[in-house]
Amino acid sequence: MLAGLSAAKILLLHVYGDADEVAPWDENTGVVAERYRKLGGSITLIAKPGVHHHPHGLDDSTPIIDFLWKHAASPEAQAWRKGRLSDAGKLTP
Repeated sequence: MLAGLSAAKILLLHVYGDADEVAPWDENTGVVAERYRKLGGSITLIAKPGVHHHPHGLDDSTPIIDFLWKHAASPEAQAWRKGRLSDAGKLTP
């Protein structure tokens, strides 16, 4: 499965608690991250220091939103975010 994702250039984002006892780093996220990178894949890891398996997510979702903007937004959406899209929908210098 990881080989297919890597071949398709799918970027992965993983949020994890570094004190998780249900899905420990060295048995789960760490293994996936190492294998994916060896296959040439890109994975972004966001550690939650001292957090166990719950709660899921982040108190501040900014890192996740930034990841999505960086990797999934169209050039027009990127420009809009940076204030470089004209009223006519054209990119401005």
